Amino acid sequence: AATAHLALVALVEGDAAAAAERAREALKNDPPSEVVGLARFVRVVGLVAAGRHAEARAELAAEPPDPEAEALAGLVTLWADDPA
Repeated sequence: AATAHLALVALVEGDAAAAAERAREALKNDPPSEVVGLARFVRVVGLVAAGRHAEARAELAAEPPDPEAEALAGLVTLWADDPA
């Protein structure tokens, strides 16, 4: 859980690439559900903020669809200004 929170701090401090990487680390090894939501959010927002839109989309597409993933996919589309 600490790694997910450190990822969020990195994102808030403006280091999107570090946030995305820390969030990826937080998602390793089957974390508890309360960590997954925060880490996935920070991972996707970090990737998008770093200009890695395609990577964010690919990660979301690789997961089972759920309302959170759909909302994050919409965020990627809006932020990327690309209706793809």
